[in-house]
Amino acid sequence: CYQSLAQTYLKINKADSAIKYADQSLKISKEFNFKVLVSLSYKELAGSYFAKKDYTNAYSYSKLYSLIIDTIYDESNSKQINEMTALYESEKKEILINNLEKDKVLSEKKLNREKNFKIYLLTFCILIGAFVFVLFRGYFQKRKTNVALSATFEEIELKNKDITDSINYSKRIQDATLPNLESLKQLFPNSFILFKPKDIVSGDFYWYTEKNGKRLIAACDCTGHGIPGALMSMIGINILNQIVNVKGITSPDEILNQLHKEVRKALKQEKQTGSKDGMDIALITFVNETEIEYAGAQRPLWLATSQKSEADHTAPNNLIEVKPDKFSIGGLQSENERKFTKHKILLSKNDSIYLFSDGFADQFGGADGKKFMSKRFKDLLLSNYEKPLPEQKAIMNETFETWKGAREQVDDVLLIEIKI
Repeated sequence: CYQSLAQTYLKINKADSAIKYADQSLKISKEFNFKVLVSLSYKELAGSYFAKKDYTNAYSYSKLYSLIIDTIYDESNSKQINEMTALYESEKKEILINNLEKDKVLSEKKLNREKNFKIYLLTFCILIGAFVFVLFRGYFQKRKTNVALSATFEEIELKNKDITDSINYSKRIQDATLPNLESLKQLFPNSFILFKPKDIVSGDFYWYTEKNGKRLIAACDCTGHGIPGALMSMIGINILNQIVNVKGITSPDEILNQLHKEVRKALKQEKQTGSKDGMDIALITFVNETEIEYAGAQRPLWLATSQKSEADHTAPNNLIEVKPDKFSIGGLQSENERKFTKHKILLSKNDSIYLFSDGFADQFGGADGKKFMSKRFKDLLLSNYEKPLPEQKAIMNETFETWKGAREQVDDVLLIEIKI
């Protein structure tokens, strides 16, 4: 409450009152070690002293604000990465143990069968009269083996259940970090997200937020899928939240510039000794309802519209494609500095914006088992973009499942549509 009062007094140019309440907020926040409220109190104090032209105090509190923001980010990022890495290593060990135990059981089973066969053959040759005895002995031996096998398979199933439960818990963690789909309609009333992970957890993720009166939304495709992809998605979501919601950056090109640097820092890629993992992303900022800014790393923006395309865009069959930069977020970097391009796009009523990963187009299926491909994907979107959004989402999902058929899903699938 004190912090909100300080912010309100600063907005109406009552700096002394703002300083009074910001000091009270800072005192309580420090007492209970609420670092986020401490940072906000520093921010209000810096603004208030700046308003009073007391630049010395304004600089001091601005510096304190910057330091505590870095501390909050480092603690959050390190904790999240350590938890997910430990979980991943634990599951790898459990899977290895499970496979070794399974191989051991199968080997013992094979040895027992060979032993029994030799015993039966030798006994039959030496003494036919002992055949009945051997037959009963074999029966009871087989029954004993079946009981042992049953117990072993139950143990294997229990191990598999433990691993699956662990991965399901990872999914709950990942779902908790993703924006709530119910809140999507508050920011983008005419929209839908089709999200189909290949495994329990996903390397694709969607992200959206509102900052400084601007709405932002992104579709991201991380390296890999399953647990490795989910680890990358957790890193990506956390860094995006820091860049936009904490630092207040809303320009899509600058967001991707910062995201690239922070991913390389988090994965220790700056010295070329860390992992080569990264992510592809399409990110747009709604400046207002009829103007957006877009930046992309390997992922384009498609726009179904009645407008004519600009010179540097292609518009086959009324679909404008705004091309992304041809490099990813993170991974190896051969150039001295990686900068992403910002595109400004004007919109008209009933235009449809599409952001997506490559999972839909790369799915094998159909009568010949071929990829769905980008051209067929474009035609599908264009032939349905004037229909109601719930019907479009159902058509997209049904088309994907029909095309895939009984085949395995090859990658995570993510499609976002926003209608103006």
